[in-house]
Amino acid sequence: MKPLKPTPAGHAGALRAWRLGAAALVLSALVARATIMAPVAGDFSGTKCGHAAGVRGGHGRKVTYWMPGVDGKLREENAIVLVPAGAAGRRRGRWPSGARHDGHRGRLRAIQIGRPAQYLPYLNGLVGAGMAVVAPDYEGLGTAGLHPYLNLASAGRSMVFAAEAAAKAYPALSRRVAAIGHSQGGHAALAAAQYAGEAGSLSYLGTVAIAPASGLKASGQFLQSIITNTSLPPADRVEAAVGWTGFSALILAGLEGTDPTFDYDAAFGPDGAAVAASALTQCTGPFFAGITPAVQAAVLATGTTDSIVPQTTINAPAVDAYLLATQPGTIALASPVLILQGLDDTTVFPNFTQMLNTQMTGNGTVVDYREFAGATHSSIVQASAVDAVTFLTGLFAAP
Repeated sequence: MKPLKPTPAGHAGALRAWRLGAAALVLSALVARATIMAPVAGDFSGTKCGHAAGVRGGHGRKVTYWMPGVDGKLREENAIVLVPAGAAGRRRGRWPSGARHDGHRGRLRAIQIGRPAQYLPYLNGLVGAGMAVVAPDYEGLGTAGLHPYLNLASAGRSMVFAAEAAAKAYPALSRRVAAIGHSQGGHAALAAAQYAGEAGSLSYLGTVAIAPASGLKASGQFLQSIITNTSLPPADRVEAAVGWTGFSALILAGLEGTDPTFDYDAAFGPDGAAVAASALTQCTGPFFAGITPAVQAAVLATGTTDSIVPQTTINAPAVDAYLLATQPGTIALASPVLILQGLDDTTVFPNFTQMLNTQMTGNGTVVDYREFAGATHSSIVQASAVDAVTFLTGLFAAP
C-alpha cells in the first residue's frame, strides 16, 4: 500500500486498512527507571477486549490510583504494574520505573494491555534493558463513568498519576519516568509529557510517540473528501465512511464524557441509534465490524453518512472545539520527544504526523522524527522497536 496523500482526489484503495487500524488503536506507556515486566499470562482482569501480555523476567499486579477526572473530581482508576523479578536493572538500589497505557479499545470498562504479539518485541526489549512498566487504564474504562475519548488532559493524567502511584506502591522503583505509546497511546504519551508536572514526585525524562493520534479535524475532512468523491470505487468510499463514522461516534462519546450538557443521542441521525449505543459498550473490533453494513447501505444509497452521523454535528461549535482541544504538542514540552511514523499508515496519516512534528519543533520542543518506509499502522510497532528501546535506554542512562 502506498503512502496516503490528503488531497481531494483521494487514493483508490488507500483506505483499506483504516477500519482495522481504528479497531487496533492501541498502547501507550509511561516507562521509568525500574526493571520491567512480568509474565502476566492470560486475561488479567476479565476484559473482553484483550488480555495481558506475557513478558519475560518479572511479575505484575493490579493497583488502583487516584487522578483528577474531566469533571474536576478525583477518580479512582486501575493500572497494572509490571516489575522485574531480579535486581538487574537497579541503580543505587532502585529500579527505573515506568508507566504504560493501553491504547484504543472502545469504552468497555476493563484493564488490558492490548495485542500482546504486537507489543512483545519492544516490551521484552524494555525488560531486557532493565525497566519497569505501569499500564494504566484510561479514565472511565476500568471504572464507572464515561471514557473521555482522546481528551488530552484525561489521557495525560491517567499516565502520570498511575506512574506516581506505582512508584509509591513499589519503593524500589525510582521516580525517573518516561512515556511510550502507540496510536491513541501515542497521543496519551504526548499528553503525559504535557501534564507530568502535576505528579510532583516524578522526574519526567522524555517521550516516545509511535504513530500518535493528531490532526483529528483535518483527518476527518480528508476522509469526507474520499466519501463524497464519486470517481473513486465504492469500496474505497465505504472504507473511508466506516472509518469516519466510527471515529466520529467515538469522538462524540468522548465529548459526552467531558461535557455532561452535551446531548449525545441527539447528535446522531435517524439511522444512528445502533451506532451510538455500540460506541458506548463495544470494543473497537466488534464496533467497527458491526457498523459496517449500515454505513455501507448509507453510502451506496445517498453518497453520505449523514443519516448516521450528520456532517452538521461534527461541524457544530462544541464538537469543533473538542477536536481542537485534543491536539497534542501545542505547547513547548520540557523534555525530548521521539516520534516514529510508518509511511504506509492509513489510520494515522503520515502527512498529519509530519504536520505535528512541524508544529512541535516550531514551538520549541526537541523532536527526533523518524519515518519508516513500508510500515503500516500496525507494523510500525515492531519496525520501530529497536529505535524506541534505544531512545529510552539513553534517557535513563544519563545521570
